[in-house]
Amino acid sequence: MNIQTKFNIGDKVCTIDKNTMKVKAFEVGSISVYVSKTGKPSVNYRASGDGYTGDSYEEEFCFPNETELLSYITTKELKK
Repeated sequence: MNIQTKFNIGDKVCTIDKNTMKVKAFEVGSISVYVSKTGKPSVNYRASGDGYTGDSYEEEFCFPNETELLSYITTKELKK
């Protein structure tokens, strides 16, 4: 199985901070990948300098810049 992540260590990404609900930009310091029986990988990123106790952010909600993040927020339809 080959797993390709959207971002690499050292890349800068933008997401929504879970505590403040504001845009958060950070440099990827670590990547966690979990693959269940279904075979679908779950990828999470942590900021550089954060340990394993720091917040991680799902790949689906990480973007290369603030413009793409805001576009996702304003155009994404909710799943029913």
